[in-house]
Amino acid sequence: LPKKQFNEVYGVVTVRFGSVDTSFTLSEKGLQCYPAGIAHFLEHKLFEREDASDLMSAFTSLGADSNAFTSFTKTSYLFSTTSRVSENIKLLLEMVSKASFTEKSVAKEREIIQQEIGMYQDSPDYRLFFGALENLYPGTPLADDIAGTRESISDITIDNLRENFDLFYHPTQMHLLVIGNFDVDAVLQVVNEYDQLPPRPSIKVERFPVEKNEVKLNQSCRMEVATPKLAIGIRGNDIIKEKEKFRYKLMLKLLFSMMFGWTSQRFQSLYEAGKIDNSLTLEVEVEELFHFVILTMDTQEPVSLSHQFRSAIKQFEKDPDVNQEHLDTIKSEMFGDFLQ
Repeated sequence: LPKKQFNEVYGVVTVRFGSVDTSFTLSEKGLQCYPAGIAHFLEHKLFEREDASDLMSAFTSLGADSNAFTSFTKTSYLFSTTSRVSENIKLLLEMVSKASFTEKSVAKEREIIQQEIGMYQDSPDYRLFFGALENLYPGTPLADDIAGTRESISDITIDNLRENFDLFYHPTQMHLLVIGNFDVDAVLQVVNEYDQLPPRPSIKVERFPVEKNEVKLNQSCRMEVATPKLAIGIRGNDIIKEKEKFRYKLMLKLLFSMMFGWTSQRFQSLYEAGKIDNSLTLEVEVEELFHFVILTMDTQEPVSLSHQFRSAIKQFEKDPDVNQEHLDTIKSEMFGDFLQ
């Protein structure tokens, strides 16, 4: 996506491999199961070259910032730069096409990730969100932290890492997006050179819908926080087709923004009464195999607000904030945010 008026160039490779991909069926081997956190573990390991040098430092030497993140269904590797675009893209493609694992390096990374998991457990907002998710999808990969647990990380072996790399870090499971001020032909040349690497066989992966076990209706946790925190989660039970995902997500965002966003009568009255503040956040996740909505907020009256919000959700069709005029306002706000 060339943008000549931009100064920076961003490049990102996204792999269709995320935290929920711990159980799946292979056309040749049948059911495969792996410990929680393996996608995130691989993300960490791919920054290390075979000679133990750090690819993040290599990006820095080319004048680029680099990073990576793992979500429920994907892992992405990215850089931003104002120069040497082709060299940075070569480095990005190298990162996702080669992997080196030794007992020593895996043990070292395991310790780093376990410390990272410990840090997450000290974050009230993180615990709130993933606690709500655990209640919506008990006994499934969505109930696990994206990074896994201390125990599951200990169970990940070199063979596990190699097998998942070979399976998912395959050109058929990845896409590259480049945006900014760059030479399209030069980038295509780099990609064509990458495409000439020795081919690896592609194996068909069959993923399962996330199980719909009985939802845990409520749960509480005590931590040292300035203000009590509340999360309300709603799980969708439909299977959303790939081509419908984006529209479905937009509709959910529009509906819940009308009911609970800052332009709603409900938000304004609760805000003026001092019952909620600007911390109210709406998270909408729509994937082919699962989808959910989670509202989080700081409030001195979590029990009362929980009852109010859940009652409003059940009767959303009669909600005074759900009307054409308000919908048009929310759409305009979304357009503004998008253009900004």
